[in-house]
Amino acid sequence: MAFYLDNFKGYICDLDKTPKSLDECRLINRTVDGADEKIRHLIIDKNNKDILYFNPLGMTDGFMRVDTSKTPWEYTKFEMQDNEPNTYSLAMTQIKDSFVTYLNIYLPDETMDSRTGKVCFYRLDKKKSYCSKPITWIDAETGKEESKYDQSHAEFWGHYLAW
Repeated sequence: MAFYLDNFKGYICDLDKTPKSLDECRLINRTVDGADEKIRHLIIDKNNKDILYFNPLGMTDGFMRVDTSKTPWEYTKFEMQDNEPNTYSLAMTQIKDSFVTYLNIYLPDETMDSRTGKVCFYRLDKKKSYCSKPITWIDAETGKEESKYDQSHAEFWGHYLAW
């Protein structure tokens, strides 16, 4: 099981060993440039339990992969394309083989407090992002063109929706 806590520390626990405390789990965070790395959106590859992905706090242009089967653990950065200008976070939702589905969470306007997002997937083998396109319409009251990305999830019962 992989998870992160409110303090942005990420752990993986082998549930077959029935851990009784976090001390019996493995901490994923590293020390980067003299500071403890803060992570979120920690997720395990569905086909390889030794491969985990996460988004370091503040990283808005990509995500990290850690291979725990290697000594020392191997960390690799993947850079995304097609991110929104005010990206707040990239949240991986599922990883399987070379496909990563994620949400590009962003602030639609720098002055706004509310966040929104668009669904994307990333091909690890091609190092390329593919994101949903916004739905546009004309607001009946204002006559202004509006657009929105909120289009639900990119995966249902093992089937992927691609744009």
